[in-house]
This record gives sequence, structure tokens and C-alpha cells, in this order.
Amino acid sequence: MYSAPMSFRKPNIPDKPKWDQLLQTYRCEMYRRTAATGRVNLAKILPTVDAIQQHLKRVYFQVQQWLHGDQLTMDPTKWGWRKEGDTLVRVQMEEKPAPKNIMELILCGCKGDCNLNTCSCRKHGIPCNFACKICEGSTCLNTEKYSDENVNVPETEASDEGDVPRMNTSIDDGENNQTHLSY
Repeated sequence: MYSAPMSFRKPNIPDKPKWDQLLQTYRCEMYRRTAATGRVNLAKILPTVDAIQQHLKRVYFQVQQWLHGDQLTMDPTKWGWRKEGDTLVRVQMEEKPAPKNIMELILCGCKGDCNLNTCSCRKHGIPCNFACKICEGSTCLNTEKYSDENVNVPETEASDEGDVPRMNTSIDDGENNQTHLSY
């Protein structure tokens, strides 16, 4: 009969960036692109790394059930499931999908003049950011360096690949959970 190890760990992929960082970067880029259109279509955004890991745990547990049947001694609550009464319910995620300030983000769709109140970011008193459609938070005067608001704006720095810019952002959701987004 087929046999598989009874433990689970993330794959060790030697190439940089690691698969979870690459996935998070691509997920953030897909969010930026859909948010810039004015409507965020969640169906077009990849799931979080945490959601994928929970799904993989459930898949692994199911395969073990098929292979070992009644002899399986694995605890399902350690493999992407939680107990609610007498029922097992799948764990979607153990972490938040995004920091609170990203979830409540207001994105402008103005035509490029973020100095006027036609820019929804400026109208709501927040600086433009990397998800704004035209300025991307870097080509207008409504950025953190010109604003008194305490909102994180991505900084661009040179990467190891020459003059290709790489965006690094650290967003603190106020609960000591920091999310690091990299481009």
C-alpha cells in the first residue's frame, strides 16, 4: 500500500525569494491592480499564504485517511480542522487576511491632480499610497512627507538587480502584528 510521512512542513525551495514571499508579493500586486480600478474583485486575488497552508494541511490529512483508513491516528485539529460541538469545521485562516489599515484603505481614482479635493485620499485626510491608480503614492504632493497624517507610505529603494526599483513596506496593524510587503 502507499505510504506518506505523517508530518507536514513547508517545502524547502532554495531559490530566492522563497515561495511564500513570492506569493505574497504577487498577491499584493494583484490587489493593487484591482484596487486601482475602483472595485476589488476578491476572486482575482490569490489566497493568503496562511489560507494555502491550511488547505494543504486538510488535503494531506484527507490523503492519509484514504491511505490508512481506520488505522489513522492523526488528530484532525492539527491538520486544518477545528471542532465545533460534534462537527469538524475547516480552518480558513489562523491569521488576519490583511492589517486593519489595509482592510479599511481608501483608494483614489483621480486623474492625477492629488492636490485638489477631487482626490478621495486627500478629501478623507489620508496620503496617497502605492495602491492609488495614477500617482501610486510617489508622484504627487499628497504623500506622507507632505502630510501630517501617520499613515505608512511605501518607500522605493534600489534592488540588487541594478536600477530596478523594489518597494518595501512595513504596515503595523496596531496589535504588534507586522506585515511586510515587498516588490
